[in-house]
Amino acid sequence: KEQTQNILLFNSIEIGRRLTEAKNMMEYGQFGKWLAEKVGFKSRPHFSSVFKSVTGMTCTEFIRQAQKER
Repeated sequence: KEQTQNILLFNSIEIGRRLTEAKNMMEYGQFGKWLAEKVGFKSRPHFSSVFKSVTGMTCTEFIRQAQKER
């Protein structure tokens, strides 16, 4: 049970790290089809799904918001 909790915690931390990296890149205009792979996701659809479930917005919405805040 403890090992499973450690794995889940690691996965959660790793996903958070990857999404933070992706958000930083998107804020500075670095985005495209390659982004998901660059930050460690195996597929763009999976990245998009995880991104939306964690941030509450699509990548496009996030980029638009970031551009408005500049």
